[in-house]
Amino acid sequence: MEEVEETAGTALEAVAADLAGGPGAIYVGDLNQLVGPSYDPEHGDEDGNVPLSALEKWEWIFTSDYYQELLEKAELTNPTPLVTEGEELTFQMVCIVRFTPRCKVMEHVLAPNVFERTNGQMKISLVSYAELGIAGPDVMNLVENGTLALAEIATPYVSGELPALEVPWLWGLYPDTKTNYDVSVAVLPELNRLIQEQTGGAVPIAQFWAVPDESIFFFTKTPMRTLEDFEGQKFRSFGGAISDMIAGMGADGQFVAFSEVYVAMERGILDGGLTSTTGAVGGRWYEVVDHMTGYFPLFTPLFMYMNKDQFDNLPPDFQQILLEEGAKFELEILRVSPILGEIGIPRAVDTGLEYSEFSPELWEYIFDEVVLKRIVPKWVERTGGPDSDAVALFNKEAAPVVGVRINPDGSATVIDQ
Repeated sequence: MEEVEETAGTALEAVAADLAGGPGAIYVGDLNQLVGPSYDPEHGDEDGNVPLSALEKWEWIFTSDYYQELLEKAELTNPTPLVTEGEELTFQMVCIVRFTPRCKVMEHVLAPNVFERTNGQMKISLVSYAELGIAGPDVMNLVENGTLALAEIATPYVSGELPALEVPWLWGLYPDTKTNYDVSVAVLPELNRLIQEQTGGAVPIAQFWAVPDESIFFFTKTPMRTLEDFEGQKFRSFGGAISDMIAGMGADGQFVAFSEVYVAMERGILDGGLTSTTGAVGGRWYEVVDHMTGYFPLFTPLFMYMNKDQFDNLPPDFQQILLEEGAKFELEILRVSPILGEIGIPRAVDTGLEYSEFSPELWEYIFDEVVLKRIVPKWVERTGGPDSDAVALFNKEAAPVVGVRINPDGSATVIDQ
């Protein structure tokens, strides 16, 4: 057995050496092999690269158990051979917007790899929610009934149907990206089970990672430096927990589709919005607001699912190729995550936005008064109460990591870790 494991390890090291230096590179003990061009120069450093300095700060990604599981799922040493001939299949992958890192990796890595490995028989193109005129809360149902073959299921939009999905999205609970990542990978098996159940057995192709440069900021017309600054402001919201955060700050959250936020802020319908630096720069929010304040760390997956019937109708080799490329997609988005975690704020500031961090006093208020007394208890209500399976999942997987436990009465308490 040890000899077999050693042989497999040696084979993977050889693959890592062959893939080193750019898109597709993997970690098998040597961070230097991950250094090189990003899949898109805009998602790299000033030279378009993923540098060693960033990788060293985020090494914990690559030594995590989840990363090792992806290496196995990708079947890099034993890829599925193509046997099918004569097919002409075309699918649209539906993203919230085109410019997020996860959608860019899909476009630059997953889609071309699937096309190549199927000898051009399976083509995947990218389209956004707005281009199809669909709303985020409807996506799970559209995947279930086959209207959408392949789509990004965005947790904040669909958590009304499945509140358990919000465990990694309880804003202000997670002090840093690593904590958010650790809880996310711990709860992923259960969250995927719930989505599959809700979508009639739809198939998870990949976890569609919201990476560190998608941490959430307030983008506003006036500075938000004190609690008084938030009072009465109207902000774009996009889910239950974020609405609770906004209300807890004394402001008013209004659900507005991302594609409509720019105009709403321009016309004064909104005073600001919450999104990532990627979202604000890609959506050109800097043209209608002047300030960014934050932030709420985020490093958690959304979900890339395929309708069950359409997946089942694929030839078996196509099915496995798609799943292997889904794992390789995740390996690539994780490779570039360290540099994405460092360039978001500077690039937003380069557009003219003025950045302010939450003060220690404001953070204390957010955690003590908003997270513990509003966000978590209201989430417990949405799950069906403190006896729900979602609360049990939180207490089992999240509580030991974040140091907050949900009590039998639905309240939240800080615990010793």
